[in-house]
Amino acid sequence: MIKNIFFDLDGTITDSAEGIVGTVKFMLSELKIAIPEEDLSWVVGPPFEESVTKLIGDSNPDKVSHAVGIYRAKFVKEGLYQNKLYVGIEEVLKELSTKYTLFIATSKPTPQAKTVAKHFKIDKYFKEIYGSGEHGEMPEKDRIIGMALEEQKINSKECLMIGDRHHDIEGAMAHGIIAISVSYGYGDLQEFSEAELVVNSPDEIPGSITSLAE
Repeated sequence: MIKNIFFDLDGTITDSAEGIVGTVKFMLSELKIAIPEEDLSWVVGPPFEESVTKLIGDSNPDKVSHAVGIYRAKFVKEGLYQNKLYVGIEEVLKELSTKYTLFIATSKPTPQAKTVAKHFKIDKYFKEIYGSGEHGEMPEKDRIIGMALEEQKINSKECLMIGDRHHDIEGAMAHGIIAISVSYGYGDLQEFSEAELVVNSPDEIPGSITSLAE
């Protein structure tokens, strides 16, 4: 029986590509690294240090940390607010919060995730918001979910994860949690292969949860 639902944030609740990608380009410019011509929306969702390593072409921890610092200093001032809720998602959260206990589990640093939720006035729908730590440490989704399960003392068999990237699905599966993928986010079909269900819009989420509970 499903009692608790974990939501990813970027690409599931909010369309945050504009702010994230824009700040990534600023970071690369500051580092005097050529900005790729490719679509950079792939940076939305995965642990950010992982994406930065690819972007700068260097895994040296000091260089990655320096790049991340440039990004975050800019992002918390501007990029964080270049963001919007997906159409219909607030109505879905409102409906689900009357039937289930909701949580956010995101790779975004916890303070940033809480700021976003408060900014859009959706924090009231969630019992707690779990992110990658104040400074982005522990970004792996399985560890974030594990921390939530332990702190809330809830049974993973009574949980469901909803997200748009393979990190969400794999993080959930690591704890025996079933997962729903959303195709309207930033993942691709290959990333959805191990999800229990795939939905194409927020308004499909409640019905999909009901079908899994039957």
